[in-house]
Amino acid sequence: MNNLLFSLVEVGAGIYNGLNTALGSVGFLILVNLIGVVAIVIKITETQNKNRNKIIFFAMMGALCWTIYFILHGDFTSTVVNLVGAIQLLIFSQREKHKWANSKFWLFFFLAVQVGLGIIIWRNWFSLVVIIAGMLGTVAYFVMNVKIYRYLFAVLIS
Repeated sequence: MNNLLFSLVEVGAGIYNGLNTALGSVGFLILVNLIGVVAIVIKITETQNKNRNKIIFFAMMGALCWTIYFILHGDFTSTVVNLVGAIQLLIFSQREKHKWANSKFWLFFFLAVQVGLGIIIWRNWFSLVVIIAGMLGTVAYFVMNVKIYRYLFAVLIS
């Protein structure tokens, strides 16, 4: 597992160095911040929806944007949390169609994955904040009661 994570760090560093060289430091910062702005707009759009399928769709798009953003920043704890989030959303999107996806197993599985990977790629105490945010997101998307979902995300952004 550590070799896989080390490889991801190397890939991220390669992407960072390649884009930084190709675009220059100012162009690179503009690109990274533009991706962050797109991710924020997607998150705002997500939280304004009342339709579960639209919420999950925008959440997946946002998680992928944040994954790219954090790769380019070299923050691999946040990268992994968002990547796990995108994968869990694929499972949670199947809850209305398939009985297996509606099992509470997935909630506890993804909570355990968030904690386990968070410990493996721990950088500093800020990693704990990222892990807790990922866990709150997991609970919010699993429960998918719009009122609880909005409350949990209000806690996350404050």
